[in-house]
Amino acid sequence: MAKFVVNTAWLNVRTQPNRDSNSILQIPEGTIVEKLEEQDTWYRIRILNLNGSTTGQVEGWVNSIYLETYSQPTEPFNIDSNLKERESPLTADLIDEFFAEKQSHLKGIGSGTMEASRKYRINPTYIISHAILETGWGNSSIYLDKNNLFGWGAADSDPYVGAKKFDTREECIDYVMDKVNDLYLSPGGRYFEKKPCPGNNSYGMNVHYASDPEWGAKIAKLARNIESWASSRVDGWTLDIMGQPDAKRILDAVEKVNPEQSYYKARDITGDGRAETFCNWFIGDVLDVLSVQIPRYDSSAGYYPRPHPLYGNDLKTKPHSADSLNKYFNRGGDGKWKEINRSSAVALANQGKVVVASIPGSPGHIALVIPGGFGSEVRIAQAGRISDKDISLEEGFGNRTVEFFSYVN
Repeated sequence: MAKFVVNTAWLNVRTQPNRDSNSILQIPEGTIVEKLEEQDTWYRIRILNLNGSTTGQVEGWVNSIYLETYSQPTEPFNIDSNLKERESPLTADLIDEFFAEKQSHLKGIGSGTMEASRKYRINPTYIISHAILETGWGNSSIYLDKNNLFGWGAADSDPYVGAKKFDTREECIDYVMDKVNDLYLSPGGRYFEKKPCPGNNSYGMNVHYASDPEWGAKIAKLARNIESWASSRVDGWTLDIMGQPDAKRILDAVEKVNPEQSYYKARDITGDGRAETFCNWFIGDVLDVLSVQIPRYDSSAGYYPRPHPLYGNDLKTKPHSADSLNKYFNRGGDGKWKEINRSSAVALANQGKVVVASIPGSPGHIALVIPGGFGSEVRIAQAGRISDKDISLEEGFGNRTVEFFSYVN
């Protein structure tokens, strides 16, 4: 069924395909509808939520001149995402389910978030990402004591004292999103900068909203993870990254292996008092899920510690070290790997291709390039000094020169 979005402030839904028939209700600008039948310029429609699921059995006739074709985002949330135009898979129930799974004190803000989203036409994924970042997943005293989800009024010199107190969380969400819409996201607003988006140091909200130069990137990372989580729970919403659904296969493999679990985090397993890191273990396992084999040692070099999160007690031998794997890739990887440049690494990962980032040395390092980069901005999943499903290349590798290799067989 074709989908459309309402492009006028309020649109009457009528019982019959003419202006003289009774109005069932009015739906606001931005509402997504599904066409069921067509009669001249009138469409019989079913009303949809922003996530593409039906609101129930609410159907009626609308004049199609007030509709435009609806299309989902074709790239993951990033610092350039337009907060006034980008759709979201979220609903109030999904937001509360998400925070319940995370055992976060933010559970229960779903209704207030979606109400503000509709009222000010602001992307709800951004709203809750902003709340997560500012409250530390709902654990900050400013939030717990003052119902302040966004650090509104909190100056760096004395954040707690300066932060505004709200009677309810809903009051805070409405108040702050009203300000964000008026001051930051609307042309002519006092702090509006070129593009209505999270932004970085060049434009957008972060120019004036936050002193942290990585604020926009942190918001985007949270938003990508939230939408990835939601995509498996919402019919009709897929992570069609750069138009390539295979990219979700990469993200699913990372999610399944999960470098953030304790098995891959730095720890001392040799008894020498120093924490070892396990970037090669993570790469070996995530590539195994993707049916891509890399060199492993024989049994004389030992097996993984048991129990393994994927293999249990049916253990595999350990993959070669990061330095050895780098040499393997540089030799062509048995004709299955080729070296590519940075921008190609981003583009191929967004198409769902298997790409690794690698450096030689002792210790060397290796990570998986994941979908979600933009231009030359590389996103990676890795185990190591930082174990994370989605960080920037620089967070993982520092300022070292990185080589990129694509699996071609």
